[in-house]
Amino acid sequence: MKQLPILIVFLFVYTNGVSPDHHLHNSLRQFTTLHKDELTHQVLYHDQLTGYHLRMVKFTMMGRDFQLRLSPHQKLFASDFVAYRVDRHGNKMLHEVDKNRFYSGHVLGDKRSLVVAHISEVGMFTGMVTTSDEVYHIEPSHRFIKEPHNYHMIAYRLSDVKFDISNKSIDFEYGPNIDDDGHFTKSQPFGKIIHNGVTGHHGNHRLKRALKSNTCQMYLVADTHFFNAIGNNNVDDTIIFMVSLVSRNDLRTFRETTFPLNNGTLITRLGIQVSLVMVHTEFSDNPDRFPYNTGDGADIDMILTRFSTLPSTATPPEEPQQDRACLAHLFTYRAFSQSRLGLANIASPSLGATGGICSTPLRVGSNTMVYNTGVSSFRLGSRTLLLVEGDLVFSHEIGHNWGSFHDPPEDGCENQFLMYQFAHNGDNPNNFDFSNCSKEMIGEVLSTKGNCFTDIQTTKCGNFILEEGEGEECDAGLGRDDPCCDDECQLRPEAVCSDVNHDCCTNCSVASTNRLCHIVTGTSADCTTDTTCNGMNVTCPQLELLPEGSECLFGECALLNGAINCISLCEVNDLTSCQCAGDDACRVCCYNDTMDCKPLGNDTMMILSNGVPCQEDGKCENGTCVTEPQDGIQKLFRFIRNLSGDAVIRAIEENIVGSVLICTVLLWVPVSLLIHFLIDRKYYKRFLKYLREEDKIKIRRLTAKDDEMFPLHLIPDKKKYTIPQDFFTVI
Repeated sequence: MKQLPILIVFLFVYTNGVSPDHHLHNSLRQFTTLHKDELTHQVLYHDQLTGYHLRMVKFTMMGRDFQLRLSPHQKLFASDFVAYRVDRHGNKMLHEVDKNRFYSGHVLGDKRSLVVAHISEVGMFTGMVTTSDEVYHIEPSHRFIKEPHNYHMIAYRLSDVKFDISNKSIDFEYGPNIDDDGHFTKSQPFGKIIHNGVTGHHGNHRLKRALKSNTCQMYLVADTHFFNAIGNNNVDDTIIFMVSLVSRNDLRTFRETTFPLNNGTLITRLGIQVSLVMVHTEFSDNPDRFPYNTGDGADIDMILTRFSTLPSTATPPEEPQQDRACLAHLFTYRAFSQSRLGLANIASPSLGATGGICSTPLRVGSNTMVYNTGVSSFRLGSRTLLLVEGDLVFSHEIGHNWGSFHDPPEDGCENQFLMYQFAHNGDNPNNFDFSNCSKEMIGEVLSTKGNCFTDIQTTKCGNFILEEGEGEECDAGLGRDDPCCDDECQLRPEAVCSDVNHDCCTNCSVASTNRLCHIVTGTSADCTTDTTCNGMNVTCPQLELLPEGSECLFGECALLNGAINCISLCEVNDLTSCQCAGDDACRVCCYNDTMDCKPLGNDTMMILSNGVPCQEDGKCENGTCVTEPQDGIQKLFRFIRNLSGDAVIRAIEENIVGSVLICTVLLWVPVSLLIHFLIDRKYYKRFLKYLREEDKIKIRRLTAKDDEMFPLHLIPDKKKYTIPQDFFTVI
């Protein structure tokens, strides 16, 4: 009987089943899966002494071919970077981190692209690929889909994210401020902090002191909740997630933002860097040392307070603490009340106020507090945030730490910028940028504070990307003896161009006219065609476009905003695209007036191009959604997610043998129980009537209850009892 539940589950798995990615379909319109072997890696250069290398990575995702040129992100870690793992007793053990596996780079042929990624020893790719027209994210599948399965990563476009965190009561909040006397101040959502009449406008001597360096070093901490869920109980995976998140936000948001200072000057190239990492692999048994790392149900306000409290016990000098960095941030996987995802202490331009960047310890009651802290959770209810959602949460909280309140609902700052007071859609270009209001507030803080910022190289020479605005003529990367480009990112005397940076350059000279500089593989995703060099310029000529009405990967080439773009046929007809299921999975579908997803028109030839992802794990081929083979567990979850009356009938029709077996088991179980609890118990009660009293006592010692069915084979001596001949006749 104990094997029955296992049998029933097995039959369901074998005959039907579903995919375990049902939560992903609540967050993504579509996505694709990647096996690590689908990525091709080529090391173009490697320095055995330093480990520095240049890597080329090739793969196909979402119907598009990618060639990435990557090099280690050399400015991501502080020179004295250290990582620890901590057990339940607070014992810290050094953990080695391969810093050369965190990459930055670009997509070949796209000068406006940015790639930030981590590549493991076994070829696992985690990162963000930003092109001139789209943003792609790749992350480990184990965060969302329980193993086993036959792939390692999921990939999706920013435009595919549903962002169901938007416009709800998910308010990214900030923590309290402390005034000159150590008292909490009440922060208003759209105001400025004023302490004793001082607004933060100070002399230029403070300006020079505050801005002598440009990097805020961060102390990153993962509690056990985060280690278990996001890190998959693996210290390396936990560190990779946290450090990669800092890398993406540093390059995409902070280093690219220009902040206005009080004296009217502008400052840019400010950013964040990792100096300390600590991962709690078990919940702490000493609440005085790490009070934030517990298994209780504390809300986010309490967690931030605990994280801001320095250990009360004496600690050795090497103990990493929040006050030893510009900022400290706690990563967790707690489900907080009101669906809050983040909380951070906001910086004030007042020199007397603490909070945010460069805060110093402060005695509050019997505790020593430091308010350069923030908390981000990567759990919303029962689901895990996607990378792009986690980036928004983290950047928003660091924005508070740097001195920005929530954007006011006026002055042009209300259009869902990064510091919008609610979680937002993420598909608006403003979502990842600071508004002018935020820039001004942060500029005020930077004008008076930032004394704990450290130096980092401001030039980007060495990242393989040509930044002419930085005075670069070429950029072949650091540590390479390139024949065209020197270590100062200047062309060598005999060189006209750089093979690394110029698409139409061969052996440091202009390439011939027969060289392809833009290659389109398969159906075009952007309405461009193959383009060759013109023999005169080192850059690829203006790309040739397909004519209007031509087929492209996701629809039809059409004129949009003055340029030819690949847009869906739904948009051509002023409708909104959607994705059908079942037999229509590879047809062009749009939302109708009742918001039902239906095929466009009655033309059966209006099908999606080959290679377009369809349903959960398939790709369109000649109008049919072809799915990859799935294991039983994947089938089980897919069936449960799509469970309905029609689905059950269809499953029975398609799986006659399994359905018969299940029905047989479902009929046999209740009949067996009926016999056990009704008929056999009656046999036992009748049998007791023929026993002597002393034998009844013996029998009752062997049974738990008087009326419990007694196993006949345990009767001491059945032969000496006179039993009616019809006793064993079925009643």
